[in-house]
Amino acid sequence: MPDNLTDGYIYVSYAHVDNAVDDMRLQTQEIAKIINSLNQELQALKDTWEGDDRQAYDEKQAAWNQAVENMAKWLDGNAQTLDDIRRLYTQNEQSQTQSWQGVKIGG
Repeated sequence: MPDNLTDGYIYVSYAHVDNAVDDMRLQTQEIAKIINSLNQELQALKDTWEGDDRQAYDEKQAAWNQAVENMAKWLDGNAQTLDDIRRLYTQNEQSQTQSWQGVKIGG
């Protein structure tokens, strides 16, 4: 593929799209692992913690966990959308290829 993209051809690389989808899903999984690890590390401290500040922390942690869950859903939804776009583009390209293969030249 030329660097300046002025050769008149359209280049499509499905590998880049597939990699982006995989990366979105991987990042979501990594974020979830980090949050779970932090929650486990803090559990021993929380077991001995008493008072209003613990309740305030619990509320903030629940909100934080919900925000991470929402982000994971959002990232997964975007990954699915990108995957759907790639699939539809591939189907369209195959359809167009078949259309051109049916064109008769001459007589």
